[in-house]
Amino acid sequence: MRALFVGIGTTAVCWYRCALPARALGHDWVGVDEDFHMLTGQVAGKSQLPTIEDYDVVVCQQPVGPKWEERIKRMQRLGIRVLYETDDYLHGIGKQHDHIYQEFFTPRVLKAYDRCMRACDGVIVSTKF
Repeated sequence: MRALFVGIGTTAVCWYRCALPARALGHDWVGVDEDFHMLTGQVAGKSQLPTIEDYDVVVCQQPVGPKWEERIKRMQRLGIRVLYETDDYLHGIGKQHDHIYQEFFTPRVLKAYDRCMRACDGVIVSTKF
C-alpha cells in the first residue's frame, strides 16, 4: 500500500500531524495550500509534486470547503481511499471562548467541515467525540 499524507501548508500542525506519521510509517507527505499547490513535503525521498494516481490511500488534514469536497470525490473515483485526519473536536472550538480560532468556527464553517468528513472513507481522530 502506498499512502500520501496531505497537510495544511507549512504549519507546525502539518509537521506533527502529517509529516511525522508519514515518515514513521515510510510514506510520502506534502503540505499544500487551499488550491492544492505543494508548499513542502517529501515524495519518494525527494521534494517533488506527487502524482495522486500512484496512491492507494490519501490522509488529509482537516480538509474543508467545496474545493476539498470535490478533490475527495475525484480521488475516490480513481479508486483511492481518502481518510480525514483531525486532532480537534471541531464542534467544540466555537464554544471555547479562550480558543484563538473560536470566532472562525461558525455553524456555516462547521457544515463545510462535516461535508468533507462525510465524503471521506474514514476519519482519524484523537478524541472520543
